[in-house]
Amino acid sequence: MGQNALNRSLRIAYPLTLAATLGLLGACQKSDSSSSDSGSTTGTTTSTVSTTSYTVGVTVTGLSGTVVLQNNGGDNLSETSDGTYTFATSVASGSAYAVTVLTQPTDQTCSVTSGSGTMGNANVTDVAVACTSSSTNFYTTATDGGCAALDNTAPTATKTDTGCTLLTRDVSSCKATREAAGLSGAWLKFSCNVGLAVVTIGGKQYVQVTSKSEPDYKSKYWSNTDACYQAYTTAFPDPNTIAEKSIVMNVPMTPDTTNTAQSLGTVGIALNGVAIYDNQAAPGDDIFEEAGSFDECGGHPQGQGVYHYHGDPYAISNNDSNLIGVMRDGYFIYGRKNVDGTEPTNLDAQGGQTSTTVDSDVAVYHYNLNPQTDTGSGTYAGQTQYFLTTGTYHGSPGTCTGC
Repeated sequence: MGQNALNRSLRIAYPLTLAATLGLLGACQKSDSSSSDSGSTTGTTTSTVSTTSYTVGVTVTGLSGTVVLQNNGGDNLSETSDGTYTFATSVASGSAYAVTVLTQPTDQTCSVTSGSGTMGNANVTDVAVACTSSSTNFYTTATDGGCAALDNTAPTATKTDTGCTLLTRDVSSCKATREAAGLSGAWLKFSCNVGLAVVTIGGKQYVQVTSKSEPDYKSKYWSNTDACYQAYTTAFPDPNTIAEKSIVMNVPMTPDTTNTAQSLGTVGIALNGVAIYDNQAAPGDDIFEEAGSFDECGGHPQGQGVYHYHGDPYAISNNDSNLIGVMRDGYFIYGRKNVDGTEPTNLDAQGGQTSTTVDSDVAVYHYNLNPQTDTGSGTYAGQTQYFLTTGTYHGSPGTCTGC
């Protein structure tokens, strides 16, 4: 074959070979594509279908304590007042939701309506939680045996070894008025025997607390001709009897943190209206000795007949985390325990700490009943007694008349 003929043959063969090679590559690519479609992870692109989630909201009514709700067995929602609330965790469309009560408020029963279903394509807003009093035995004028102090209280199963019964108090008749005044949370637990009003003094808002400082239970310190008199033997004599007192205490709604020494007399008001005194006895007396004159519920009257507490008010709090009352500087005071049932280990010099309470799931400053030991050399040296104060306010006290 001549050179010209050979060149012509190569020019014809090369395109055919190239075409065949490209054809094989195309077939391989098509094969890879088919493998990808059948589940191979090589050179694939996957797509996902997103699911929209929505919130579950509840409307709470009639609440006077603390209720803890759950959705689907978790996502706890703790509330202390009426209102509309939303669980933190959303629920995917097509998934189930179920609202239940984990913890009932003290002496109330909360019931859930429209609390379960399947999440659709919108937020759930029709779950209702209605709370009503579970106590049916509140004392009235017909059942108090003539002791009017007992009216609107009811005994619980908790009783001290001294014979004092922890009481609950029906506050339903004054709740709406207090809420209308802008009060909420712990303020709604105060007995209706206690007057509460919001006032403005010097451009600042205060809660004006008024009280007669009389206990809402029987005591040896009522006159022995009074229907509320109840015999009881104390270790230390106190010749005084209860006399009605008029106390008007202005409590700052926004407390400051200016530590201030307390003086003798009323430094706070318990939720049943009884005056709170500090951890001192009258001049010349020993408070640890004087503690022997407290009645079965932890109170006694001073020379002018003002019944008051220095330590555990057992008809309000008995080794628990219950609200006890409010101090003149605007901070609330609670029982011996934290909300989780443990005893505080980090109380400051004023007997307070910043943590959650039965009335607030947000950490707030508050006082606790705190143990104090007699460091003197007298008869009661080494004795430990729980007191409501350490003798110093965390903040600045508001004004008070009759204190």
